[in-house]
Amino acid sequence: QGEPSDAAHLILSGRVAVSAGMFQDPSLPVPVNFVVEFGGNDTIHALNGRLLDMIASGAKEEGVGRSTFDLEGYSFQALEKDGVGILIGRKGDRFLAGIHRAGLTDYLNAVKENKVRLGGNEFYKKAMGSVGNGQMKMFVNMETVMGFALGAMSAMPTTPGEPNPAEMMNLLGLTDVQGFAGSANMTAAGTSQKFFVGMKGRKGILRMIPTENKSLAPPPFAPTAVMSATAMRFEIGQIMPMVREIAGGINAEALAELEGNLSGMKDMMGFSLDELLSDLEGTIFFATPANAAPMNPMAMMMGGGAGLDLSFALKLNSKDRFEKLFSMLANPEMTQGMISKQAVSGREVWAANIPMGPMPIQLAVAFEKDWLIFGTGVETLKKAFAQTDSGQSLAGNAAYQGIMSKVGGMNGMHIQFADQGKVLSQTLDAFRPMVGMLPMFVPELAQQPDLLFLFDPTILPSSTTIQKYFGDQASSTRIVAGGIMMDTWAPSKTAPKKPDAEKKPAGTGL
Repeated sequence: QGEPSDAAHLILSGRVAVSAGMFQDPSLPVPVNFVVEFGGNDTIHALNGRLLDMIASGAKEEGVGRSTFDLEGYSFQALEKDGVGILIGRKGDRFLAGIHRAGLTDYLNAVKENKVRLGGNEFYKKAMGSVGNGQMKMFVNMETVMGFALGAMSAMPTTPGEPNPAEMMNLLGLTDVQGFAGSANMTAAGTSQKFFVGMKGRKGILRMIPTENKSLAPPPFAPTAVMSATAMRFEIGQIMPMVREIAGGINAEALAELEGNLSGMKDMMGFSLDELLSDLEGTIFFATPANAAPMNPMAMMMGGGAGLDLSFALKLNSKDRFEKLFSMLANPEMTQGMISKQAVSGREVWAANIPMGPMPIQLAVAFEKDWLIFGTGVETLKKAFAQTDSGQSLAGNAAYQGIMSKVGGMNGMHIQFADQGKVLSQTLDAFRPMVGMLPMFVPELAQQPDLLFLFDPTILPSSTTIQKYFGDQASSTRIVAGGIMMDTWAPSKTAPKKPDAEKKPAGTGL
């Protein structure tokens, strides 16, 4: 069949390293230093030259030209203007690519002088050590990134009496994030990832992150089999201190107004918002049963409700203030009868029917031991009560327990399980009928024949196809020394096929 293509001879070998940094010298035309180091052979060298030639042919009018030069034993071929462009050097089987000579010179001088670079950074060593080995690894030093961002933002003009963007980032606590590190591994058994977030404090929004791990085991009303289930815990009691800290830093008058409004709420309800939030333990749970029907947007438009089958609940330290609040809301003088109290399955339920034109909102809440359960109507809560009364729940599902054990079990600040195939296919099932209706909403597009394919529901993959390639995934986030760690695991959905010497690879078919 003739000579094989260059692609057949492409060989990338050894380590591939990508380095990105910033220069302090503002006189440089491009203050970013970006360098890629990799291994290769003669074919890659030749293709590099052909690539630069091809780009050069379209850049002549811009004054960009080809050049060659040597640096520390590397022979560079480049397409540049004023030292900036695409520069690729070779020394034996090692290649070095950059975007300007100053950056490459700085990089190579550091290597020559054996300077302590990123590998000597203590946070880098801690972060990368936390995520372990992997086929892919990444690291972002947010202290460096934030330092340059804050330097640029601090000079921005602001309204008198208000913080500039740099001060706002500090108030929000973003400057307390040290950085990120991650690793990923892909095997025949499945795919796993580790992700570490380093924090040096808990200022601003970081106040919401707990300081210790707790059990996030499913509550008794959780469905025995689920399509997806999530449990997470926050320091809910820190919400108002966080709001006051940020509001006070932005505008003292705004903080005073906020305190006045909160005082008025306390006078009306008999307790403060701080006290109500302190009654929340901090754990939030929500799940979708495995047999839940997809959301029906067409039925919603016709006034048939959301059609959601969702368990949602908040864990409580005390329910006294919430009971008082619901009793106040159920007073006909307060909400004109839209909220009522009724007995359902031996429990007290507060149900709301809020008229919203053709799409009325139906909500219901109830207490189940130390949980406050929410539902999209009374029928949803009936299912939750029946699940509790059956004595069975997700906590006894061996398959769920098995996959969650792969990511550290039930202790932490966040755990999640999802059958991705079912979740994605349900999403597509909800949107598929809407695709055919798009011409009604965007008639201008519908009048263009070349765009009619956008209104064909068959452009969305079928649920069978989605569920063939996407399966279960579990993740867990927990508190560790110096930050938080996330583990993710997804077992392989399709078993690897044995190679067939008689046939060429056919691909995945997706």
